Formats: sequence, structure tokens, C-alpha cells
Amino acid sequence: MTQRQFFALPEDLLQLFKLVEAKQPLRYTRTGLFESQLATSVLSGADLPSLHVAAPSATTLCPSYLVTYAQVMPSVRTVAQQSGSIRRRSVAES
Repeated sequence: MTQRQFFALPEDLLQLFKLVEAKQPLRYTRTGLFESQLATSVLSGADLPSLHVAAPSATTLCPSYLVTYAQVMPSVRTVAQQSGSIRRRSVAES
């Protein structure tokens, strides 16, 4: 899978979301390792909780999202940690 990082102001992204989502409804699901078994998704880029939050100094600490067609419901997979704890991550199922 290819990953692309780019930087834009929220106002620029809102215009982009509006154009893209008018042609194809999308789902944005937060990625990463979480304790919850529920994948948190929004159906509009304008509703991303991190959209108007200042990014941390390291881009690796910024929230990232799995973007899929709106009808795709990402599933959650369990990931065992070396400490013995369990975390979960969202994945797109075809």
C-alpha cells in the first residue's frame, strides 16, 4: 500500500473534501493501535476530530485515517503486544 503525506490548511482540505465526496461518498476511520474493539469512523472529512487541531511537532504523532468507500465497514483486528497487553487496529476488508 502506498502512503502519501501532504500538508494543507483545514480550509483547503474542506474544499477538497466537498469536491471528492460529491462524486464518491467516503468513510474515514482512525488508524493506529487502540484498546477499544470499535473502529471510529466519520462519513465526512469535515467531521474529522483532528481537522482543526494543531499537529504535533513530529508527523508520526499526527492522527492518520484509513479512507474507504462509505459502504465499506472496516473491521478490527487484535494485535498482541510484547508487554502481554492487547491492542486493536482497523483494517479494510474487501
